[in-house]
Amino acid sequence: MKLPESYYHNTDTVAISRDLIGKYLFTYIDGELAGGYIVETEAYTGVNDKAAHSYGGKLTPRTQTMYMQGGVSYVYLGISRKINAMSLQSDVIWVEDRGLTFPDSEVAAGPRVGVDYAGEDALLPYRFYVKGNIYVSKPNK
Repeated sequence: MKLPESYYHNTDTVAISRDLIGKYLFTYIDGELAGGYIVETEAYTGVNDKAAHSYGGKLTPRTQTMYMQGGVSYVYLGISRKINAMSLQSDVIWVEDRGLTFPDSEVAAGPRVGVDYAGEDALLPYRFYVKGNIYVSKPNK
């Protein structure tokens, strides 16, 4: 079952980021269904977060999705940008809760990857991942 739209209206992006571990992400593009469970997430807290693309209130064609109500995709790597700003209630991209959970002892929290330019915000423990999972980007320690 798809996560309800209300799930994405929580303003605590760090809590949502952690909670998404173990949820399933699906896409149905050009007749092809693909998906799997989420093993890694990163939280960004908006205009005050120096690592966020929207830091400082930047509003560009690329970042306008970040100013929309929660529950839409923000695509800038991997999945085609054709589905950027698409509702996560759609039949093209969605997230499901199938009851898979990981206890805190199996989930690491640490600094986000590739945001060294963000100074002290780069050190915030807003990256979550399943310890030892082979599909997690590095570092996976």
